[in-house]
Amino acid sequence: MSRLRLLIALAVAATAAVLVAPNAAALAATPARASDASVLVLTVQAPQQPERHRVLRCGPTGGDHPYAAQACGELDRARGNPAAVPGEPRVCPYIYRPVTVTARGYWQGRLVDFAKTYPNDCVLHARTGSLYEF
Repeated sequence: MSRLRLLIALAVAATAAVLVAPNAAALAATPARASDASVLVLTVQAPQQPERHRVLRCGPTGGDHPYAAQACGELDRARGNPAAVPGEPRVCPYIYRPVTVTARGYWQGRLVDFAKTYPNDCVLHARTGSLYEF
């Protein structure tokens, strides 16, 4: 099993464990249905740099993403579509240092399998908001 698939499986399993937890407080803090759960494994790969991964959980917010609440809000406005996340307009240099990102997992029960290459880090962040800020 690839490392990415293992991360997705672990994130989904962790969410499932929270959803079936017998603790009433834990149940109150989680969605009423498993289909409401949203778990994505996000990756960033730049040339000659190690691939970076983060798990983003939404509803309730969690995972190891440093800006989880903001990223979940942006994804919520984009209805779980990473390509539709509102960016942060800025002027970027015309330097080609490609950065490839992925988002794989589930958003409110729907499969998400997104991958895109941006010309450089600046363009990535200008077009994806805080989703890949890690």
